[in-house]
Amino acid sequence: ACLQSFLEVSQHCLKEEDRPGLNVTLQMVDSAIDFTCHNAGDRIALFMSEEGVECVTAHKEEILACINNSVPEVFNTYNNLNKMHFYVFQQGNCRKGDAIMQCVETSLMKCDDPTPSNLVHGLLNAMKDGTPCARAAQGWHSGYSVSQTRTQLFMAVLALASVNLSL
Repeated sequence: ACLQSFLEVSQHCLKEEDRPGLNVTLQMVDSAIDFTCHNAGDRIALFMSEEGVECVTAHKEEILACINNSVPEVFNTYNNLNKMHFYVFQQGNCRKGDAIMQCVETSLMKCDDPTPSNLVHGLLNAMKDGTPCARAAQGWHSGYSVSQTRTQLFMAVLALASVNLSL
């Protein structure tokens, strides 16, 4: 309720086209809370018992460096044109969110136990499921694995490129 009130008041400070993005942000937060608190907080307990905090802390610098390399505009405070606005969902954030998720997952998989990585991955996916990114991705996947989908997209791009080159 507190966050919802804040976001409702914040709408008045935004351009009209940015206002619907606050609803997506609220949905992402709700999804994160639902995921984390599932079954009376079993996931939090599991994360803590499997040294999840220690895992994240141990790989924090690696995660931040990866994000800075993959999505430098997240930390770039000088260039407001490319700034990633986490409080307002924007379609361009889908690619950035995927890159951040990849950095987190790759780094946390280096922990002794994969449980913290799996839980954080589940949390980030739950949050993504509340965005238009997930709905667009569902259309692409249609039951195929991510690697199959990437291969299909790559082949489609190659086919289009060869058609354009032959014209």
